[in-house]
Amino acid sequence: MPVERLSPKLNMSSRMNRKKQQFRELTPDRRPQDPHGDGIGLRFETGERGGDYPDNMRQAITMTDAQGRWAVYVPLRMDGKIVVPQTTR
Repeated sequence: MPVERLSPKLNMSSRMNRKKQQFRELTPDRRPQDPHGDGIGLRFETGERGGDYPDNMRQAITMTDAQGRWAVYVPLRMDGKIVVPQTTR
């Protein structure tokens, strides 16, 4: 069942008043697979752009494999801000 997507234009109070989304564990048998490592049979669908920032960054990517298994990938957030891991040099 698809996850309900909240519009990034909703204010925080609107988000708080919505029913909390339920999730289930993405077990290995439900995870999308790429058995040959070549991407054949995988589909990628990009979600809404923008979000909290005035840019065109996609806010979610849904990956579906040839058997219909899917997962949604979203930016990593800490304290409400999109972050990336720091690299050591």
